Amino acid sequence: MEEKKDVRVAGLDMIRIVACMLVVLVHVSAQWLGGDFLRESGQILAQCFNILAFSGVTLFVMLSGALLFRPEKKETIKQTLLHRSLRITLIYLLWKFLYILFDFVRGAGGEVSLAAVKDGIFIPFFRTHGYYHLWYLPMAAVLYLLVPVVKEGVKDKNSCRLYLGVFLVVTLFLPTVFLFEFPFKYLLMDFIEPFDFAIFGGYFGYMILGHYLLNWEEDRSKKQRIVLYVMAILIYAVSCVCGVKRSLSDGVFFAGFSSPLTITNAIVSSALFVSIREWKRKKEISGAEHSVAKITFLIYLIHPLVITLLGDLCGLSVSGNRTVDLVLVWVIVTALSAGIAEIVKFLCNRLKA
Repeated sequence: MEEKKDVRVAGLDMIRIVACMLVVLVHVSAQWLGGDFLRESGQILAQCFNILAFSGVTLFVMLSGALLFRPEKKETIKQTLLHRSLRITLIYLLWKFLYILFDFVRGAGGEVSLAAVKDGIFIPFFRTHGYYHLWYLPMAAVLYLLVPVVKEGVKDKNSCRLYLGVFLVVTLFLPTVFLFEFPFKYLLMDFIEPFDFAIFGGYFGYMILGHYLLNWEEDRSKKQRIVLYVMAILIYAVSCVCGVKRSLSDGVFFAGFSSPLTITNAIVSSALFVSIREWKRKKEISGAEHSVAKITFLIYLIHPLVITLLGDLCGLSVSGNRTVDLVLVWVIVTALSAGIAEIVKFLCNRLKA
């Protein structure tokens, strides 16, 4: 019994590491997609990377569902409120303040006044969402509130299938289809509009998807897994071709496929989740893997700071070749963020001791 538990944790650790690397890639590749979209290999590769990388966001949400909805996971409403939602909210507010302070110091030019502090720190703290990556934290804090409400319901496989069926069609498939022009498109959009599917919107469906893929993984045959992998490759390739073609046509980056809320992202994320689980589920836990997994949250919090400082230092140009630089900067930002995260973790442990 203990061995089975260890194998499960090891598999989820690797998914967490992959998700973290993809989230870093989202923000690194975005640096190549501003301004005019030209017939440049670096921008084309960046858009393809960007479409793939949004699976990292989805994988993190799926991991939350896989862990929190486990039948053996016992948690009171008080624990959910204090140890999850409130804790995530406080972390969000702290890092929101730190990034606002970072931007203020970076742009102050040595001149600090009460009015500047008010306009540069106080007002932004209350009136802005914070740095571009921090949106995930308040979203997660709200999602956690739903866990004790629906946990009993998601124990039933058919209930999960019902929710996921509506979620995949209404929240993911139709919005992806509506990215294209086709006959009667707007007639169909008007027809659907009166139906309020808000409860199936947002990211909660991904929590249930993660739970479903993990809890009933024994029901999947090898043939079903292969079909999922082939679908993921095909739909990702089609999304890349269509996305790049649209960007070249518009002259600016087309972000329609670069979102967690597309059917492309759902299928690719599911394929990654299932394939990593199949790869790791029968292997022993790696100490190094577990150590890296423990700092992924800090890497997520820190990496935009590294991107900004690296941009100030060298303009994100390392080799002089923009295509090569995209990969190099991704690796460098991930490595530097991991190093800083280890230092922060070490200092926190020393303070606790």
